Amino acid sequence: MKTFLKYFISFGLGGGLLWYVYRDIDSASLLKQLQAANIYWVIACIITAFFAHWARAMRWRMLLGPLGKTPAVSTSFYAVMSGYAINMAVTRLGEVSRCAILTKEEDIPIENNMGTVLAERLMDLLFMVAVILLTLLVEKDTVINFISARLNAPAKVNADTGINYYQIGFLAILIIGTILYFTKKELFTKVFNGVINFFKGLLSGILSFKNVKNIPLFLFYSSLIWVMYYGGTLCLFKAFTQTSVFGLDVILVIFTMGSLGMILPSPGGVGTFHTFVTEGLIIFGMTHIQAAPFAAVAHGIQSIGILILWVFSWIAFIAFKKKGN
Repeated sequence: MKTFLKYFISFGLGGGLLWYVYRDIDSASLLKQLQAANIYWVIACIITAFFAHWARAMRWRMLLGPLGKTPAVSTSFYAVMSGYAINMAVTRLGEVSRCAILTKEEDIPIENNMGTVLAERLMDLLFMVAVILLTLLVEKDTVINFISARLNAPAKVNADTGINYYQIGFLAILIIGTILYFTKKELFTKVFNGVINFFKGLLSGILSFKNVKNIPLFLFYSSLIWVMYYGGTLCLFKAFTQTSVFGLDVILVIFTMGSLGMILPSPGGVGTFHTFVTEGLIIFGMTHIQAAPFAAVAHGIQSIGILILWVFSWIAFIAFKKKGN
């Protein structure tokens, strides 16, 4: 039941946001946006994605090395790409799937694989925080003004009644939380223990980095992943006339918002990515009618790129496996 509820919320979140963003956008606008794409920049975007995912596979091998067995590059890359492809359909199942592939092909215990994935996600979290801080440093006023405008929007819309729905929501959460505290103390204990265990897991992940033999190379791969992610966003902006005029700072903001959209619990970032990118582009003067189709096509290109690289990784995996045999 918990699993069903988790996926129901995940798909509901993505589907609801997708409807919200595109409720006034017709399919002709999306098709027109897609046809306007510069194919050379689209190919460049897929190439940057290849290097990002290759670097992730190489970094993962470095984490697996201290466990006693370093998998083949082709196997690691295939496992990583399989994880991305599966995540497009079912949220977070990709991490388990790629670990299962290594367990089957390289005979590495799955619990060890999962431990390295936790460490890898921790490193991604640190880089995500660094990207957010860099974005605030570069476009602090723009981002703060946007957040302030969104938080104050309900009060402006309902100025005649004086109702602020954010304040009402916060008050409702406070009241419900107080009631639950006095009636369901065991629930609070469970949540508290969950938070403690989460931070213990983070500490365990941090300590696992000390086993990596070549820390500079590990950090290089980690940096390359995020540089290529940003490069892919840059290519997408250059692929369309209306977004090609934006500078590197604006692209950084949209890249950050898109990344935040991708890490939320929605299959493949569907709905969340579209919402964040659309809202981000509106900050810099695009209309909703212009921004929403770009977000859809950008997400579509990235998704197609993942599928192409997944097929490529599978072919390479089979070829090298036969050669090894």
